[in-house]
Amino acid sequence: MSDSTAVATAEEPRVFDTYALVYALSMVLLVPGSIAIGQLPFRTYTLQYVSLVTVPFLVALVVTFMTDSADPVRRSALRTAILTPIVLMTGVAVLFTSSLLLLPINTFLGPEYRSVTAPLAAALLLLIASPLVPAIVRRVRAGFTAKTLLHAAAMLITLVLLGVFMYINGTHEVTAMGS
Repeated sequence: MSDSTAVATAEEPRVFDTYALVYALSMVLLVPGSIAIGQLPFRTYTLQYVSLVTVPFLVALVVTFMTDSADPVRRSALRTAILTPIVLMTGVAVLFTSSLLLLPINTFLGPEYRSVTAPLAAALLLLIASPLVPAIVRRVRAGFTAKTLLHAAAMLITLVLLGVFMYINGTHEVTAMGS
């Protein structure tokens, strides 16, 4: 393999790196949205509510498509315009399909089963978040540019947010079991 081929493949974003970046940016943007949802006088499907729930995913997707590539801006914009609707439609299809598949076990997702399902939920959360650590390491090793610092910071903030969430959820479960 020639050196130019090795360099070209090293610059291409990896699937788990891209996933980690979309996940991190979505989480970082969802936190302020979740806080804002808590301030709404009602939680029905108003434009504000739907925007606070969906816009973080859309922004994370667009930012990832625009920054996670060494391509020129014009090509990145074209890729974003083509792939964003496809990814969003796929995401909606996966959401509805997974919701339908969860219907048979829906009774086990209630509060009375949390002591049983909490460890499973924690394990799934760790599995979903596991690509963040190697993605941070890769970006730090790649050198410090504004882009890599932004990406690594978003991923690190996401790890902290997940740790806080798991801690709060864990202490809530322990106190709920004690009462």
